[in-house]
Parts: sequence; C-alpha cells; structure tokens
Amino acid sequence: MSSLPLPPGEGRGEGPRPETSSAAEELPQSRPSPQSSPGGRGGKDTLRFYPARYAKTFQSWHENLRDWCISRQLWWGHRIPVWTVDIDKLNGADCECLTDLRNQYQQYIAYRYELPIEYWCLRDDEPDLIDRMRDLGFQQDPDVLDTWFSSGLWPMSTLGWPEQTPELQKWNPGVVLTTAREIITLWVSRMVMFNLYFLNRLPFNDVYIHAMIQDGDGRKMSKSLGNGVDPLDIIHSHGTDAMRFTLASMATNTQDVRVPVEKDPTSGKNTSPRFDLGRNFCNKMWNAARFVMMQLEQAGPPPEFDETRLSMADRWIVSRFNRTVAECNDALANYRFDQYAKACYDYFWRDFCDWYLEASKPAMKNPERAGRTAQILAATLDGSLRLLHPLVPFVTEQIWQRLNAVRADRNLEARIDSKPSELLIRAAWPAQGDFSQAAEHIWPRIQEIVIAIRNVRNDYKVDPKKPVTVSIKAPAESARQIETHRAEIEILATCRVSQVGADVTAPADSTGASASGCEIYLEGLVDKAAEAQRNTKRCDELAKLIAQLQGRLSNEGYIAKAPQKLVDQTKQQLADAEGERAKLGCA
Repeated sequence: MSSLPLPPGEGRGEGPRPETSSAAEELPQSRPSPQSSPGGRGGKDTLRFYPARYAKTFQSWHENLRDWCISRQLWWGHRIPVWTVDIDKLNGADCECLTDLRNQYQQYIAYRYELPIEYWCLRDDEPDLIDRMRDLGFQQDPDVLDTWFSSGLWPMSTLGWPEQTPELQKWNPGVVLTTAREIITLWVSRMVMFNLYFLNRLPFNDVYIHAMIQDGDGRKMSKSLGNGVDPLDIIHSHGTDAMRFTLASMATNTQDVRVPVEKDPTSGKNTSPRFDLGRNFCNKMWNAARFVMMQLEQAGPPPEFDETRLSMADRWIVSRFNRTVAECNDALANYRFDQYAKACYDYFWRDFCDWYLEASKPAMKNPERAGRTAQILAATLDGSLRLLHPLVPFVTEQIWQRLNAVRADRNLEARIDSKPSELLIRAAWPAQGDFSQAAEHIWPRIQEIVIAIRNVRNDYKVDPKKPVTVSIKAPAESARQIETHRAEIEILATCRVSQVGADVTAPADSTGASASGCEIYLEGLVDKAAEAQRNTKRCDELAKLIAQLQGRLSNEGYIAKAPQKLVDQTKQQLADAEGERAKLGCA
C-alpha cells in the first residue's frame, strides 16, 4: 500500500476553459501532489494504492502532464457542450440579446478578440437557453467527448451531479475503486482530477489494482486465440462458489496470474484444473456441515455453558477461530483477498475438519462431554460460515438455513459472539475473541505425536482402518498430557496406546519415531523376512540407478551439450540414490 496526499481543488463550480485547439490543458487546480506520504493509512485527503507499486504509475503521469485531446469523431458519446456563432452575422439587437443571456445564465466562457467568434459552454441542458441560442444562430460542436473524459465524471454523474443530491452527499466520496493497471492514467487520474475540481474532495481513498488473468503460457486470454475461459462454463462445470473462491485465492499482489486452459472432453468447452480448488473446498464444507448437523441432532438441547469444563481440543479450536478472524480482518483491510481465502481455507479444512471434527468423535460418544462439544461444533461452524460467506455465498447461505433449523442458539458468550440472524447475508461479521496460548501450545504437541504415528503407518503401508499398538516414552509432564488426550490420539492415529511414561522401553520388533520430545514405538509392523527381502530388492534397484547416473555423468558429450540445469539435476539424483543406499546398508 502507498499513499499520495492530494490538495483540495480550487475554483469550485467553475468550468474548464476550452481553447481554440482541440486539446484541453490539464487543470492546474486538480493536480495531485507528486510527493508520497509516509506509511500508514492516512486521512480522507490521501489516495492509497494497493499494491503500493502502482502509486508510482499515478504519480509519474501527474508529474509529466501533456495536453489532452478531448474531442472524438464518433457516433456515440457525450456531445461536446460548446456552441459557436459568427459575430459578424449578428446585428445590434442580437448582440444585446447575447449580453442579456450572459448576465442571466452566467454561462459565458471566453471571447476571442482575434477571431470573430463567440464561444459558449453549457453546463446544463436548459431548453429555454438552448432555444434562444439557436435563434441567434449558435451551432453546437458536432464532436463528442473522449470516452475517458465522460468516464472521469462517473463518481459524480451517476449520483445526480451537478445537482447536490442526497445520493451525491452520501456516496461521494466512495471507499474503494477496483480496476486494472492499464487504465490508472486513463480513468483513475481523470476521476480524481474532476472530483477534486468540482467537489473539492477525492472520489475515493483506496484504489485496488487487480491482477490480470492469463492462460498457462502467459498470454492474455482472447476470443481470437481461443485460449479464454468462459465464466458461465466454469459455473456449469464447477459451480459459482467454486469459481468465486478460486479467483479470490488467486488475487495476489503479483501483476499477472496464470490459469492453464484445457479442453473438457465431455462438453468441448475450455476449462482449467485451477478451479478444482474451489470445487473441492465447497464439497468439503458441505460434507463437514452434514457431519455437524448429525451430531447436533443427536446431542439434544445445549447445556449451560461452562468454559472451565472445555477440553483442550475445544479451547484450541476456539482460539484458532479467533486467530483466523484476526488474520481475515488484517487481510481484508489491506485488500489481500488471497490471504483472506488462505486463512479461511487453512482454518476450515485443516484445523476444523482434519483435526477438530475427528477429535470430537470420542467426545460425542461420552454423555458427559457430548453437550459441551456440540456447543463448540455449532459455534465454530456458525463463525466459519460468517467468515466464508463473502467467498462462497450460496453454499454458506444454504448451510446456514439448515443450521438455524437444527440449533438456533449458538452463542458462546465472550468466546464466540454468534448473534442469531435469519439470513447469513444479514448476519454480523464475527468479532475477534481471546486467544488461548496454553491450548495453542499443548494441542499442537498432540498433533505432532499423531502425525508421527501416521507417517510410520504410511511408511509400512498399514491398512488405514487397522489399529496398531503404540507405546510412548515421555517426560512426566508430557506423559500427563498424553494420558489426558489418549482417546483423541487413538482415534486420530487409529491406534491403541498401551503404555505411557518416562520408563517405557522399546518392545521387541517395534518401529520407532520421535515427536514433541517423546519416543513413540509401534508394535507388530516389522516382518523381518519381508523387510529383508524388500531391502534387498531396493538395493538392487539403487545399484542399477547409480550405475546409470554415473555413466551419464562420465560422458563428456552429455556434460558439454546438456543444459546445466539438467546436469545439476542428474548430480542431485545420484547423491540422493547414494544416500538412500548408505541408509539401507546395502553391500
């Protein structure tokens, strides 16, 4: 973000003076200051650009102003409001009439003494004035205003200007303009100049420059090249919300974003795999919401909320939600829609779905914990929908209606303020609550243990549904935390924790892993005969690969002719293969 302080315009209510040439000089009263202000959001007289680098484009143009040809010979546009008459053809009575018009309407602009021509500029289409001028022989300029001249009036003309309408007073200035970089000087600069000149204020304070979408090869999408993607086709194949979420996630501070274009074999339409991100996320939301609804229906009415009885997982997800609210607020304040989408994605998919929903399953089976856990499920889903609504409005609104029917009261007092609303679009944005430093320290340690167990299971290709027996050697404090969350560890890692303590020893034929200062032993995974056979086979594969890579690198022609990047890649492959061979202890 960068800021430019702009002085207020001068000469309120005065019109521009047309010259004898067809080029109008830029108005000195409306020139913004070329000096950038220090950091910070600045005040109401400060123009800010997001990303900040585009402030230089705006500033440079105003430091090097040139005359602007404002007339165009087109069939459409605003007719230039300039009327002329040959004074030599006027008699005395006509000249007196001109003087009367000048005094009555005060629309007179300039008189060119060196030419027998009288120039008039009309700011209002007053029928009586126009009729009288026509009677005197005035003729209106046949050309129209340049498109960007007319467009520069947009912040005012759409709100009733030049009349001082209530709409003009309320909505001018606006908050933010979003546009493309190629029309910063064509449009943004002209709107700023005109608004300053006529209304003595900026038309908006923030200018957000969005990235340009290109195809996978970096070319601008166009119909002639056939490399474009029709939004309606994406809506049909992926969904409106999926497209919206994907586009928001691509709204980075980069100048351009690439969207690989592929032909859909079924429809024959252009599509892109990048939109799979949004479709998969919407599906995840829908399935997670269905799970929560089932749990809420089974849990019955909520008990009286008692924060002291919340589990560590409950405290952690509430804290993560409030931290996500803070991240979203910061991202939106700086027009970082990609960071906003990423914060929502990471929280909902990884924290809420991958961890908390799974951790809630044993709690929902416990009559003493089910009610409190259901409260947390309802409140965090409520808050998630509020956060996600600008990104995926249709899916979230549908889920909201169902959530209202299942559990209308979802408020968690000071933790998650969820005031009820019939429609999500009218619901309040979530307020940021407190963080729990303890929960955000302890629960991630439990996650590390679960991840370590999962990794070992994956390495040994254990059936995902088959529980394994686990022993954990841990210091006293860690052992106490593990015992407290034994049920969550067992369901998240699909295991059975047999023993936990500082004096635990590795069982025979167990496989070990380390995490969070603990030693974790998984029993019954090692088949020595099968393991030896697998190692022998892998050693043979590595020997052949190493010989092949060494032969390639010993070839002088390959070294001389192959791209250096490919040679470096071959060397890295050789180093990796030799490292794996040493780790396996191959002969």
